[in-house]
Amino acid sequence: MLKHLNTWLKNRPIWKITLLVLVPVPLLIAFGIWFSSQRSLNAKLDAIRDQGLPTNVEELNDYYSIPEGVTDSTDLWMAAFDALEKADLDNRGKDLPFLGMVDAPKADEVWDDLPKAKQLIDDLNNELNLIYDAAEAGGQIRYPIVFTGGEFDTLPMTQKSRTVARFLSLAVLVHVRSGDCEAAYQDVKAVLSLSNAMSGEVSIISALIKNAIRASGTKTLEQALSECEWSDAQLLELQELVQSLDLRASIIRAINGERAFMLTSIELLPITVLKTANKQNALDYFEESFATFTSSWEDILKVQKENTNKIAKNAPGSIQLMRSIATTLLAGAHEQFIIANMRIVAHQRCSNAALAAKRYQLKNGTLPQSLEAIPNELFTSGEFSQELLTDPYDSKPLRYKLEGDRLLIYSVGEDQIDDGGDCPQDDSRRGLDIGFWLKKGK
Repeated sequence: MLKHLNTWLKNRPIWKITLLVLVPVPLLIAFGIWFSSQRSLNAKLDAIRDQGLPTNVEELNDYYSIPEGVTDSTDLWMAAFDALEKADLDNRGKDLPFLGMVDAPKADEVWDDLPKAKQLIDDLNNELNLIYDAAEAGGQIRYPIVFTGGEFDTLPMTQKSRTVARFLSLAVLVHVRSGDCEAAYQDVKAVLSLSNAMSGEVSIISALIKNAIRASGTKTLEQALSECEWSDAQLLELQELVQSLDLRASIIRAINGERAFMLTSIELLPITVLKTANKQNALDYFEESFATFTSSWEDILKVQKENTNKIAKNAPGSIQLMRSIATTLLAGAHEQFIIANMRIVAHQRCSNAALAAKRYQLKNGTLPQSLEAIPNELFTSGEFSQELLTDPYDSKPLRYKLEGDRLLIYSVGEDQIDDGGDCPQDDSRRGLDIGFWLKKGK
C-alpha cells in the first residue's frame, strides 16, 4: 500500500498535494468552531426552557397564559370589547374628544358638546356596565389569539382595548363636568384596571399599548381628583390600583416574549452559520439586559443606552453586521421601550403621591407642605418603601411644588434636569418634566 501511495505522490505536482492537505484544514477548523458554537447555543436554549421561558413562537403560545392564582377576566373584557365594537363609536363619537379628531376642552372652558357627549354615554350605559364588571373582577386578560406571524398578531385585540380606554376617558370628562363623581370614580377605576389586566402581555407592542392606556388612566385620575370629593377608602382603592402594576415584571415578561420572536425570526436567515451567530449574539444581548433589572431605573436606562451604543459601534463591518443583524435592529427599540416604561413609573409614583396628599388633606383640611409631612401609611396599605417617593430618572426624591391654587408633584424626566415643573396640563406639548397636578381648593 505504501508503494502505491509513493507512486501516486510522485505523479502529482507538489502544489496539488499542498492543496489537498491545506484546503480541508480551514474547513475543518470552521466546522469545529460552528459545532462548538451550536452546542453552546443549544445548552443556552435548554437552560431558558428549563426556566419555563419560551425560545420560539410555539413555546410562546404556552407561556402567554394567566398565572396560577390570578383571576382570568378574559371573557368579561372580551364581552365589553365586543359590545363596544358593535356600538359604532367611530361614527357616533367622531365629533367628540378622545373618540374623534377633536381636542378635549380645557378645565376652564365651556364645553358646548357636553349634552351630546352625555347622551352618548347614557345611550351606552349597558356597554359601560360591562366594562365596570370586567374592571371589578380584577385579574388579567389573555387575548384569544395564537401567535403565528409575530408580535403584531395581538394588534387587533389590543386596539379594542385602546377603544375602551378612549371611551372611558370621554366618560370621565362627561361625568366630572356633570357633577357625577361616583360615576367618574368607576370610570377611573376601570381605566386603571384595564391597564393592570394587560400586565401579562408578551410583546413590546402590546406592552406599549398597555402603557398608553395607563397614561390615559393617569390623566383621567388627575382630571377627576381635582374636581371630586372621594372618601379615604376610595382614594386608598385607587392607590392600590395605581401601585399594583408591576412595571419591572411587565417589562421582563415582554422582553422574554421578544426574545422568542427574535429567535424565531432568525430562522428565516438563509445560512446556518449566520443563524447560529445571530442567536448567540441575541442571547448574550438579552442576558445583559435582564441582568440590569434588579438595579435602579436610572441604572437600567444607563446600561441600556451603553448597550445600544456598543452594538452600533461594533456593527459597521459587513461581516459583523451579518452576525448580529437581529440585535442591531432591536437594540434601539429596546432603549425606547425602557424610556417609555420609565415615564409610566414616573407617572405612577407622582399619582400615588398625589393620592397620598389628597388623603392627608381629607384628614387635616389642608394639603401638606411637603411629601415628608405625609405619614407613611397614607402612601400605601402595604409595607412602605422609600421607592414610592423616588424619582426613577435620578434616584432623588420626587419634587413637590405648591403654586398658587395648585400642587404639582413631579419627576425631572429623561434629561435628568429639573426644569421647575415644566408639566403642561393640556396636551399642547410634552413637558420637560413629568408630573401630576392637584387643585388646593378641593
